[in-house]
Amino acid sequence: MRVCCHRTTAAPHPRLFGRLVRALLAVAVILAAVLAARSAPPPAAEAPGPGELARLIEQLGNEDFDRREAAGKRLDKIGEPALEPLRKAAQNHADAEVRRRAADLAAALDKRLYGEVRAFLGHTSGIWTVALSPDGKRLVTASDDRTMRLWDVDTGKELRQFVDPDTSVTCAVFSPDGRFVLCGNGETGTSGNVLRLYDLENGNLVRTFERHNQEVCGVAFVPDGTQCVSVSRDQTVRLWDVASGEELRRFAGHTNLVRNVAVSPDGKRALSASFDNTVRLWDLQTGEELLRLGGHTDLGMGVACAPDGKRALTTSSDRTVRLWDLESGKELRSLTGHTGITYGAVFMPDGRRALSTSEDGTVRLWDLESGKELRKYEGHSDYVRFIVLSRDGRFAFSAGKDHTARMWSVGK
Repeated sequence: MRVCCHRTTAAPHPRLFGRLVRALLAVAVILAAVLAARSAPPPAAEAPGPGELARLIEQLGNEDFDRREAAGKRLDKIGEPALEPLRKAAQNHADAEVRRRAADLAAALDKRLYGEVRAFLGHTSGIWTVALSPDGKRLVTASDDRTMRLWDVDTGKELRQFVDPDTSVTCAVFSPDGRFVLCGNGETGTSGNVLRLYDLENGNLVRTFERHNQEVCGVAFVPDGTQCVSVSRDQTVRLWDVASGEELRRFAGHTNLVRNVAVSPDGKRALSASFDNTVRLWDLQTGEELLRLGGHTDLGMGVACAPDGKRALTTSSDRTVRLWDLESGKELRSLTGHTGITYGAVFMPDGRRALSTSEDGTVRLWDLESGKELRKYEGHSDYVRFIVLSRDGRFAFSAGKDHTARMWSVGK
């Protein structure tokens, strides 16, 4: 007879079971902490003081090779804060060896920190305008190839095309909420001389604004998004209701085509730049011309309003960029250095610096207090028509006749 014996297992003691659970939980917490520490970004390095920078620059002339190399590596790691002290040392330091090494380091840092980030490729003709979405994630370009294109800023990938079979797309701007884009058209074909509002989510045409009888050259939204302003080769500036497409007001006075427009940060005024060599300031509510800026000696090309709304930048065929006081109408400074027509201009967020574009194929950074050119950005192979800036001021986007838009690192 076969006897089968069954082995039984006693249930774990409740206290032992509780200890086991607590131990497993503790291990899980420790593992989670370790993983979080590994995935977290390293803590930001403490900004070096002037004393440390001066000491490191002095060590560039040290007779000990290892100390010189260590100082150079530390300055390179510090990055942007070290750039200006290095430039000064390269010009003024008493030790010729320090001057040489400081100049080499400054040049290497400048190349690494500032310059072209990427090009947006795909258009088959010149680009008139670039516009950046409020969140900084998407870019719109308007081109002579009869398309407007939407791009992913981080990858440079084209997301969508808006095609007009009849005419070029001359200007474009995002709505303040980033949901729509408004563009203007050239005057050829049956669909020219109008503004079009597109829904970016589905690409559908939402509304057409029809009143201009010649090419639309520039557009801008009022900050609350309820109204927009356009300018045209027909010599007029017009205010529109965005919801209905109705023309609310027409501003007459320019005696030649109006090339560009900017709206003040408070949404109460607009600036228009014209081929009649003037830039005019308008009251959007009354239609009154408030101010006329007439210092340029050739065609007015572009205009930008300062973040505080108190100053303006203008560009012209006379190759200058000019800074104006909008209370008095006084010219504060003329920025010279471009070797061709100046087209676009934009204030940096601090209001103390500005970027400009030109027929000479460059983007230039200016100090508005001194009028000094701080930096030149080269990469376009033909003239640069327009420029916009990210909200934090770290990146600029330019539109070129060379069929490309380009993204630049411009610092803070």
